[in-house]
Amino acid sequence: MSERTRISTTRSSNWLYPSIAVVGAKDSGAGTERGAAGESGEERSPDLLPTNARALWLDGNNLSTVPTEAFKNISLLDFLNLQSSHLTSLEPHALHGLKALGHLHLERNTLKFLTPNTFLHTQNLVSLSLNNNYFTKIEDGLFARLSNLWYLNLGWNSLVALPDTVFHDLPNLRELILAGNHLTYVHSPLFVSLVELKELNLTISEDTFAGLLSLNVLRLSNNSLTSLKPRVFKDLQFLEELNLSYNKLRTLVERVFEGLGQLEFLSLNNIQEIRPGAFTGLFSMAVMNLSGNYLKTPYDHSFRGLEKLHSLHVENSCISRIKPHMFLGLSNLRRLFLQRDITVIDDNSFSDLQDLLELDLRFNKLSQLSARSFTGLKNLSYLLLANNQLQTVSSETFSPFQKLQWLDLSDNQLTIVAMDIFKPFSRLRYLSIQRNPLKTISWCSLSEGYDTSPPSYIYNNVTCASPSQVVGQDLRDLNDEHFAQCP
Repeated sequence: MSERTRISTTRSSNWLYPSIAVVGAKDSGAGTERGAAGESGEERSPDLLPTNARALWLDGNNLSTVPTEAFKNISLLDFLNLQSSHLTSLEPHALHGLKALGHLHLERNTLKFLTPNTFLHTQNLVSLSLNNNYFTKIEDGLFARLSNLWYLNLGWNSLVALPDTVFHDLPNLRELILAGNHLTYVHSPLFVSLVELKELNLTISEDTFAGLLSLNVLRLSNNSLTSLKPRVFKDLQFLEELNLSYNKLRTLVERVFEGLGQLEFLSLNNIQEIRPGAFTGLFSMAVMNLSGNYLKTPYDHSFRGLEKLHSLHVENSCISRIKPHMFLGLSNLRRLFLQRDITVIDDNSFSDLQDLLELDLRFNKLSQLSARSFTGLKNLSYLLLANNQLQTVSSETFSPFQKLQWLDLSDNQLTIVAMDIFKPFSRLRYLSIQRNPLKTISWCSLSEGYDTSPPSYIYNNVTCASPSQVVGQDLRDLNDEHFAQCP
């Protein structure tokens, strides 16, 4: 916006002389609206703010309070930012005159209480941010007449209870954030009138979802949930995203997600046990993030019921050994991320994933791979094995890969690469063997059509093993003519 200007005065410690920025009603680029100081630098009271101002930034000041009728002459104001201004209170009728106000930011202050008539003069509000304050309670009637409100953030306060009817005047509310409070129990009537609610982020008891038939997004992260009962989400038939991360959940019991037939994204961590049948009913699940768990020994049928899952993240989850049938039931999985902790891959462990396209095994502790480590992965296009402890690799290990396009073996302990290792790779386009202690490699073992430009070997001091006329020469010293006859 060309008419927004920051004005910093020497006195920002009281209401009359804040640091402010103003956007005027016109955006012609011909001039700049001055808010707190004129061209000569003289300080002005907010009473002299341009009456046609549409947006006003007062954040980052030391205001302590907003006096009565502070904005009475700015009736066209649509946006007001008072966050991080050390506010402890709003005096009665502080917002008088702001009949056009649509967006109000009061977050990150030290507010503890607001009277029921605080927003009496701002009935056109569509978004209200009260998060990161010190509220311990919300008075019933505080949001009365805010029928246009669609976004309300009350997160990260100290709320311990909410009146049952506190949201009943908000029929158009679409996103409600209550996370980071101390709500020990939430009565289900609290949400009865929120027929348009699409996103809910809060600390809850487990019987509070009745009536939320339109909810699409439910974020329960960073709370203290310790358990979930079977079918606890049964009323959320149109839920598409569920985030349960950073709670105190340890076990997922059978049928816990039953009823969530439209759910597409699920994220949770700190889990120690996933019982078979926990994912029953997740017919539409597409992406699941299980990173940061403690799944040392998952059950063979832990993922049963996820036939449509295409991306699974299990990074940093304390899984040290990949066993056969661990991924049984994931017949449509396309991407599997298994970073960290793995030391062993048993033979045929991925045989149930015949349509897998990308396998990420970076940052593990793999020192060897057998000839059957990757059996069944006939459609794999991307294999990432960087930052392991591999000392050797053989052509038998990679023989299932008829469609591999990308292979990353960088940052391992490879000292030699067999001459025939790359022969199966007719479609390979990218190969990285950077930062290995390689001494010898047969470049001509690469199949025709391999793009020699992306890989970089400046860290390896690689010398040629064949043909005879270049034996012992540094690979970096050879020109393109030496690769023209590679089979």
